[in-house]
Amino acid sequence: MCPIWWHNGTGGAWGWRTETSVTTATTMLLPWLTTGTATTWDTGTISLSDTALPRWELVTPRQTSGRPAAPPPPMPEVARQALLRQERARSAQLRRTREAAEARAETLLGRFLDDAQRDSWTREGFFDLRVGDKTYRLRRGMAGNIDLLRDGTGVRHRTYCAHLPSEMPVADNVLAQLLMLREDEASFLRLANVH
Repeated sequence: MCPIWWHNGTGGAWGWRTETSVTTATTMLLPWLTTGTATTWDTGTISLSDTALPRWELVTPRQTSGRPAAPPPPMPEVARQALLRQERARSAQLRRTREAAEARAETLLGRFLDDAQRDSWTREGFFDLRVGDKTYRLRRGMAGNIDLLRDGTGVRHRTYCAHLPSEMPVADNVLAQLLMLREDEASFLRLANVH
């Protein structure tokens, strides 16, 4: 959500936009809008879909009419506070959604680990995975979190980096790495970066 100065050629007002479409612009603009005719700006028209309403456009710094763009007036304090409250609520909702996704991912990963691996993951933030004659250590993280260990010593020999997009929960990333190593180690080694 971002504050925007809207102008229609004869008047304007502060408002805010929550999406790229302005079909719901009547809920985004503040109530003191004035009517008027649309002006063409060099970035194109952003207008309401309801033809009974005046066409409103986003003021851009550069206009095709040759007149310098007037700076928008300061946003009223009431509007600024409302915008801040909405942004805080949106951030809190995103945080709750992320935390719920992380919890579900942790539960799912736990189903693929044996008791010793699950205990190590919970206490230490890593677990060891035996694939053939090799031992890999998968650490909590998104990238560069897979170590090939030297036999029997627990010392890192090399580190691999192959991961899901960073928006995914960490446990989902580690589960994808575990399954790739367990089911198709050769493909994993071919795809991963080595450090």
